[in-house]
Amino acid sequence: PGFTDITIGNFQESVYVGAGDAVVSANAWGLSPTKGTPVVPTMLAGRWPTSEDEIALGATTLDRIGAKVGDRIPVSAGGKTYDLTIVGEPVFPDFGFGPGFGQGAGLTFEGLKRFYPDASVGLALGRFASGADQEAVSQEINKQLRGLQAAFQPGALADLGDSTKEAQRSENVPLVLASLFTLSALATLIHVLITSVRRRRKDLAIL
Repeated sequence: PGFTDITIGNFQESVYVGAGDAVVSANAWGLSPTKGTPVVPTMLAGRWPTSEDEIALGATTLDRIGAKVGDRIPVSAGGKTYDLTIVGEPVFPDFGFGPGFGQGAGLTFEGLKRFYPDASVGLALGRFASGADQEAVSQEINKQLRGLQAAFQPGALADLGDSTKEAQRSENVPLVLASLFTLSALATLIHVLITSVRRRRKDLAIL
């Protein structure tokens, strides 16, 4: 009850998208809502798939296969091939999984299981209910997760993952450099003042 929305699914290391010479391997997310509205990665265009005949692809993956939202492309994995319609362009956080921003494929969990029938639920994403005691909810759900050797990770989906953290660090680089230059300038000014006062201390004493 502490969550208004829950989406479940899993990852798989690769599905092959495209045709001919423009076939690329993409790490796949299979996500389907089980309560409330979907909790999915940020969409730059279109929407997250809602049926097993749909797929969402990152911008880099789309560019590499020369496709766009609305196109229908062959997707292969596990010895099976299906033609799927591209319905969206997501940005995937990596969670330590995946090659980086702009790459990857999104499916419904049922769509992922078409290629990997043995895939089980290994991931759940949720939104806290308005006014819920998040600390109490986290403690309660962790009691259940310990028995599954799983863990609860609070925070916004868009802010999780190594690539996101690296990007945020990169955004902070100009501020850090500006701070260092400011400190250096201040240290130089103090050094000049001290040196000047010491060198002209007799004149200053007379004045």
